[in-house]
Amino acid sequence: MLGALALAAWVAATQAASEAPLELVATIAMPGVKGRIDHLAVDVKGRRLFVAALGYDTVEVLDAAGNLHVRSIPGFGEPQGVPYLPQSNRLYLANGTANRIDILDGASLTSVKRIEKVDDADNVRFDAVATRIAASRPETYHCRAIPSPSTSTQADSGHS
Repeated sequence: MLGALALAAWVAATQAASEAPLELVATIAMPGVKGRIDHLAVDVKGRRLFVAALGYDTVEVLDAAGNLHVRSIPGFGEPQGVPYLPQSNRLYLANGTANRIDILDGASLTSVKRIEKVDDADNVRFDAVATRIAASRPETYHCRAIPSPSTSTQADSGHS
């Protein structure tokens, strides 16, 4: 057993040593953005990077192909979790101090839906198995299932 563990550790160390380290290929300035940034999301097809600028209350949109800052989207309260779902072309955004989840259209980046009363919304993730979005609070791990933009019902409460 010890020999197998030692061999596994050696293989892992050898693989890690043979891989090239990350390499900086570009820097994209985000004019006016001050303070902390939080989560990131990528739109691979559109070659965009979404940056939750938590300390600036905006979401920054970057053109990853052209290495350009495209725009700032204002009006959030400590934006944090920010998954992008290409299949629906929607950007979900947790707002910590605004206590809500915003759903934006991926093309126009305008609001499609706002889900209120999500206290201290922090982490938003896509559950590919259950095919749903869930939001959680960091200190309690309380999760809420978030309905799709086409659903008019409120989010269901649950614990995980």
